[in-house]
Amino acid sequence: MISRLARWLAGFAFSIGFVLALLELALRVAPGLIGGGLGNALYSVYGDFAGGIYFRDREAHLSFMWPDFATRAYWNGYWWNHRTDAWGFRNPPDLASKSMLLLGDSLIYGHGVDEEDTVAHLLRQEHGRAAYNMGRQGNTLFQEYVLSRLYLPRFRPEQLVVFVFVNDFRDMEVYREPAEIAAPPELDRLDYDALYARVQHPKTRFRLREQLYRLRVWRLGVGIAAALRPHPASDEELREQFGAILDDARFEPIARYYRLVLADLARRCRAQGCELAVVLVDVPDTVLPNAAAPQDRLFGLLAAIGGEQGFRVLTTRELYRGCPECFLPHDGHLTREGHRRLAGLVAEQLAPPTPAAR
Repeated sequence: MISRLARWLAGFAFSIGFVLALLELALRVAPGLIGGGLGNALYSVYGDFAGGIYFRDREAHLSFMWPDFATRAYWNGYWWNHRTDAWGFRNPPDLASKSMLLLGDSLIYGHGVDEEDTVAHLLRQEHGRAAYNMGRQGNTLFQEYVLSRLYLPRFRPEQLVVFVFVNDFRDMEVYREPAEIAAPPELDRLDYDALYARVQHPKTRFRLREQLYRLRVWRLGVGIAAALRPHPASDEELREQFGAILDDARFEPIARYYRLVLADLARRCRAQGCELAVVLVDVPDTVLPNAAAPQDRLFGLLAAIGGEQGFRVLTTRELYRGCPECFLPHDGHLTREGHRRLAGLVAEQLAPPTPAAR
C-alpha cells in the first residue's frame, strides 16, 4: 500500500513538473503569448531580482543600475535593448565626453525604445551635443539629486538638465517617509564617497526568492496573485496621483523639499561652473487625462524656484500639442519622434556654454 502510494505521488509530481517545464518553455520561446499586466509581470526587468537591471544599496536604501549589463527589456507590449556602460547608465560604452548630463525618469532613460531613439542619442547625433543619459525608470528628485552629488565632481559637466514629470510628487510620497521629506538625509547625512565606492563595485547577493524570478512560471504565479488583489480603478489612481500636487496639505511639504534640494543643487552647479536647467515634461490630456491643472501648478513651483536660484525652467507643453505620434500607444512614454522633439527643444533653448564661460 505504501509502495503504491509512493509510486502515485512520484508520478503525480513528475506530471506536474513536466507540465510546468512545458509551460516554462512556452513562455520563453513565445513571449507574445501573454500580454497586459501579466506580460509585464513575466518579462519586465525593472527590479533588483535575479535578471533585473537594478541592484540595491542597502546602506543608503537606494537602487542603481548594474554597470556593463545588457538584456532585453519589456513593458506593455514593447521590447527594447537595455545596455549600460561602465558607470551603470544607458549610453554607448565608448562615449567619452559628458559635457551635458541628463537626469530624469523612464521618459529620459528611453522606456520602450532602443538607445538610438532616446533624447540623449538624438542630442548627440542631430545637434552635436555631448549628452550623457543618466535617466532611470522610477526616478524622482531625490534619486536624481543623489546621482548629481555622486557624478558632478567626477564628470565635471558644463550643463546639467533635470527633467521633471507630473508623477514625481506622488513618487516622493511613495519612496520617502514624511521625516525624510521634511529633513532630507541626502543633503548632509549621506556618505557620498563610501556610496560611490559601493556603487562602482557592487556585490552580488544570492537570495533564493530573487533567484526564483529567473523562472517564468514563478513570475506568472506572482503576477496572477497580484492581479487577484483588489486595486483602485484607473480614475481613482489618477486622482490619488494628482492629489499630491492639488491638495495643499500634501503639496506644501514636497514643494519645500523641491526648494531645498534644487537650491542646493543650483549652488553646487555654480561652484563648479556648470549651468543648471530644469525641464517639465508636460504632456497633453490625450496622454494623461486631467493632468493640465497639476502640471500648471508644478510648473509654477519650478519657475518660482528657478527665478530665486537663477536657473532656466522650460516646459514641453507646446512641443507635444497635437502630436499623438510622440507617445507610445497604450503606454504613454515617448516614441522616437517624442524624443526627437525634446532633443530639439533642449538644443535650441540651452545653447552650448561660450568658451569664456567654460
